[in-house]
Amino acid sequence: CKTCSLTFSMTPQLHLTVKLGCPQCRVKSVDGDNIYSKAIKAGLTYEEYPCNLYLVEFNKNSEQFLKIGVTTNTVAQRFCKSKYAITVHCLYKLTISEALDQERSIIEEFKNSKYQPLIKFKGQTECFEFNSLTNIKNVLLARNGQWDSSLIAGMPCDRLNNLKVLDTTT
Repeated sequence: CKTCSLTFSMTPQLHLTVKLGCPQCRVKSVDGDNIYSKAIKAGLTYEEYPCNLYLVEFNKNSEQFLKIGVTTNTVAQRFCKSKYAITVHCLYKLTISEALDQERSIIEEFKNSKYQPLIKFKGQTECFEFNSLTNIKNVLLARNGQWDSSLIAGMPCDRLNNLKVLDTTT
């Protein structure tokens, strides 16, 4: 950092697209309500701030696909206004840095299985064909171990009545 001389790592994508600055001196503006500004407002670095890495299945009529993503909210809050029925396949509590690295890695590794949802929504570029489920779950399991379904507890969104949680051992 030119301001405080801190040496830190950041992907070019975060630097150029989100315009993140130094995690120590907070050069970047904290305007907005995104995952990065939440960490800055809390006074934490991206290596400290907790968030959720999730793999969910979306269903509506004959459309079925997967989405990987990162949120500081619960899965229910994240998809509160979804027009799809949602099944949670994996959910891990990680730091922003860890979760975003894993999300980008999965997106790159499974780029040939990308899926374009019929209904547009924020995060639609992080979707995959449903037949990738076992392979993506195996990658997440190898990196993080079994996920704890208690992370789903207390999902407060009344509009998300089609949320299902699968057994974490499968």
